[in-house]
Amino acid sequence: MINSVRRRLNIIKSKLRNDEYLRHSQWRDVAHEVFKRYGRLKADIKKRMSVERVGDMSRVEIDGRIIYWPLKADVSRLVDMYFEVFNDNNNHCFDTKETPIRYGDTVLDCGACEGYFTMKALEKGAHMVYAVEPGAAMTSCLRKSISESIYSGRAAVYQYLLGEANKKLKIHENEDDPTITHVFDDQAIDKATTKLTGGQVVTVEMITIDELCKRYSIKKIDYIKVDVEGSEVDLINGALETIKKHKPTMAIGAYHMPENVNRIIDIIQALDLGYLISVKGIVDFDGIPRPIIIHCESDARRLEHKGSI
Repeated sequence: MINSVRRRLNIIKSKLRNDEYLRHSQWRDVAHEVFKRYGRLKADIKKRMSVERVGDMSRVEIDGRIIYWPLKADVSRLVDMYFEVFNDNNNHCFDTKETPIRYGDTVLDCGACEGYFTMKALEKGAHMVYAVEPGAAMTSCLRKSISESIYSGRAAVYQYLLGEANKKLKIHENEDDPTITHVFDDQAIDKATTKLTGGQVVTVEMITIDELCKRYSIKKIDYIKVDVEGSEVDLINGALETIKKHKPTMAIGAYHMPENVNRIIDIIQALDLGYLISVKGIVDFDGIPRPIIIHCESDARRLEHKGSI
């Protein structure tokens, strides 16, 4: 409780000081973070959640939505994930009035993790969802969770890291918390792995979004959701041709590094594609408040939607 109050006061102080990391944030975001009450809502989700073991996975059901989760991983993490995707009033929600998923969209889910966002996009009538996730355990669960949509041709799951280059990297998959993936280059791997326990170190291919679209002949991208644990700037730099060509709606979780929001906004504005850009939410990590989500929708997408009504 004391830490929560301290973080909320720090957010107020940072905005009053006009801290650079909050230059795109509004006072309504500050007010939301100061007065939010998520505890009861999350407790209700936990009460509605049922879990059973299916082979080497946990079958988790909430409100009739079923996903599969690595057996050794903590299922309580799914309460927060479910809340962030399916409660539209929280500030970690990607699909909002600023960046809505629309019927018929082709969606790219970057950092699909447990698959709730992919599931929501399919529920809202997405024509196709490409879900990308680097971990083997998570992609295996994800494929099982949305197997019917894969079979019907409305979804595909790819196991890649997404970045600004095409190369091989090593990652550590944490079996206790599959949402945490440590990435290493060859020089750092030996020293780093001595400090890691549980899970395994594997080689994974990193590709750009531009390369992903070429490799799988993806001709249309309407919506890009990004939550890639701090690599968002690299991902955007590796997607510039795709963004220029398709002008997709983008919802980017950029809170992992305090400078990422400003860097990404600068990159997108420099493209001069007519994007309306806003940020939502504020989180205090390590005493440094920063926005949570960048919402970007182009004039072309808004006009296209208005013309179809």
